[in-house]
Amino acid sequence: ESPPIVEIPVAEEAPPVEEAAPPAVPEEIEAPPVVEEAPEVPTVEAPAEPFAAERDYLKEHPRDYEAWLTLAQALWQADEREEALEAYGRVIRTGKFLESAITALEEYVEQRPDANTQRVLGDAYMKDDRLQEALDMYRRALENLEIQEETWSTR
Repeated sequence: ESPPIVEIPVAEEAPPVEEAAPPAVPEEIEAPPVVEEAPEVPTVEAPAEPFAAERDYLKEHPRDYEAWLTLAQALWQADEREEALEAYGRVIRTGKFLESAITALEEYVEQRPDANTQRVLGDAYMKDDRLQEALDMYRRALENLEIQEETWSTR
């Protein structure tokens, strides 16, 4: 008898692989463009908080009342009125530089007669023993507060 015939599966032929052409090499190789360094931009520091140096100085020298008076005047000019009045108050409580403080505060009250400024001026008059002027200024401040209160209540 003859041996059995065994069929061996034939693998399908893989499609032929197309070879890619090698990349074209340019005859002259160009150098990469030279990148110029960006011009140096000057560093600008952020502006410091206004009056930071003065405040730092006064932390170290809290009894330099002339510096407090100077700061108060500068703050007023910069429209930092509340802090200016606090600085004036500090000077007034010591009794130093009263004439300078009173002169400035009288001018401010003429320009802008608000109750807080009038009160601080009244304090300056009191410290300077100008009791009647102090009383008159406190009354004006009180009248301004009453007017403000009426204005707010009608809104």
